[in-house]
Amino acid sequence: MWGYYLTNFLALLKETWQVLVIGFATASLAFLVGWTASRRRKAREAAPAKDADPFTSGGANERRNALRRGGHPVSVEMNDPDEKLPQQQAYVVDRSVGGLCLMTPNAIPVGTMWKVRPCNAPRTTLPVRVEVKSCTAVENEWKLGCQFERTPSYAVLLMFG
Repeated sequence: MWGYYLTNFLALLKETWQVLVIGFATASLAFLVGWTASRRRKAREAAPAKDADPFTSGGANERRNALRRGGHPVSVEMNDPDEKLPQQQAYVVDRSVGGLCLMTPNAIPVGTMWKVRPCNAPRTTLPVRVEVKSCTAVENEWKLGCQFERTPSYAVLLMFG
C-alpha cells in the first residue's frame, strides 16, 4: 500500500519539478532579452549623432543661452513701437525663451525694436517687444533673428508655438 502512495508522490514530484524548471528557464530568458535590449537602447541614445546640428548640440560656436525649437509656423503681426512704419506680417519659424526666428516678406533693419503679437491671440494680449539681431535673405523672404527685450510669461510663449 505504501508503495502505491510513494509511486504517485514521486510522479507528482517529477511533474512539479518539470513545471518549476521550465518556468524558471522561461523567466530567465525573458529577463536576459529585456536586459540586453535595454542596454542596446541606452548605448544608442548615448552615442552622438554623426550629423548633429551645431545650433542644438551646444557646439563651440553656439552663443544662445537657450535651445531653440521648431514647430508649426505661427502668424504674427509686427508693429513699430512708435507706429511710424507700416505693420508687417511675419511667421515664427522657431522659438526659444530668448527670442524668435521670423520669416517676413520685407527686410527689417538690424537693431530696430518691434512689437510682435500672434495673430490668433486674443486682442487683449499685449505685444512682446523684440530687437532684430540679424536679417538674412532666404529665397524671396527675409529671416529675422529677434531677441526678446524681456522674456514673456510662459502662457505668452506658448502662443508663439
